[in-house]
Amino acid sequence: MKRVEVKEFGVGGFTKMVVYMTVLFAIITLLFGLGLLWAGNSNHNGFLSLFGKNYIVMSILILPIHAAIASIIALIYNMFSKKFGGLVVYVDDDVFEFEECDFDSEIEENEHPDTEITETQNEIDASHEHQGAAQARAGFAEDCFGSYQSE
Repeated sequence: MKRVEVKEFGVGGFTKMVVYMTVLFAIITLLFGLGLLWAGNSNHNGFLSLFGKNYIVMSILILPIHAAIASIIALIYNMFSKKFGGLVVYVDDDVFEFEECDFDSEIEENEHPDTEITETQNEIDASHEHQGAAQARAGFAEDCFGSYQSE
């Protein structure tokens, strides 16, 4: 297991993740509010109708409120994680196998025609003859990083 420290969250990505998780809660709250509103109106019960209206309003307001709170939390985390350290995550060692590849040097060699091309690059170019240079680089990245598929 390898120890990795998360020093910073992307504010937009973190907010988007929170909003995605909040959407389900907002839908359930909206359906519950509509049910209360319908029950209150059909029974002429103003108390149930009032609660139904509150749930409907809450389901609409909950997304922007959670988005604002998530943005603030991400900004505060980013500010304090630089000073006090970030979230520590333990990851399997095989996730970091790509560190052995020198991707940048392979790109630089491919961009400069005067430089000598390594045997690895020759093998990659041979296996990707019909593809363009960008696709050959992508093939090299797949050879180094492996292709990960979700199970």
